[in-house]
Amino acid sequence: MVSPIWETEPWASRIAENTPGNDPIDAPLLIVQGTDDVLIRADIQRRFVQRLCALGQQLEYREVPGVGHLGVDDAADDDVVAWLTDRLTSDPTVDTCETD
Repeated sequence: MVSPIWETEPWASRIAENTPGNDPIDAPLLIVQGTDDVLIRADIQRRFVQRLCALGQQLEYREVPGVGHLGVDDAADDDVVAWLTDRLTSDPTVDTCETD
């Protein structure tokens, strides 16, 4: 039986190296997810966030109700600008990993 290409070397290692969430980064993250996103479903994003939290990543996760993949930018513009401003002025980061 032939294994799928993603299980065959060197592809398996390359895929693992390029999969986000394997290592935390040394910076806080803001992840904003639309609940009606059909490209990256909210349940999959929540699992990704849990994975990052388990690795010790400092992050804030927010969901925007009723918004899909392309609308989340517009819906969260003000929140993203405020979050970035807080980071640039050294305001403490809200870490939702502590409450999830």
